[in-house]
Amino acid sequence: MQARSVLEHDDRMPTHAGAFGLLVARRHVDLLRVSSALCPGTPPRR
Repeated sequence: MQARSVLEHDDRMPTHAGAFGLLVARRHVDLLRVSSALCPGTPPRR
């Protein structure tokens, strides 16, 4: 029973986490762009 629930969890996790990760990465890049545009004195970070 436990192994089955763990498998189901693992099946659902990657796609969800992947989509969330993509969204966060995109948001992060946007934030970096905005912050670098607002503060030209600070060097752009990756």
